[in-house]
Amino acid sequence: LFEDFSQVGVTVLIASHDLDLISRLPYRQLTLKEGQLVGDSDPSALEAG
Repeated sequence: LFEDFSQVGVTVLIASHDLDLISRLPYRQLTLKEGQLVGDSDPSALEAG
């Protein structure tokens, strides 16, 4: 399903406490703690080293 949205350029927002699920998604992830942004990760940056 996520791949389908990605192919047509649709933005998808997922709010989840399931960190295992979120960590497996190959998309930019923003992490909030107590309402504050504490993380912004781009999987392509991780792949680049």
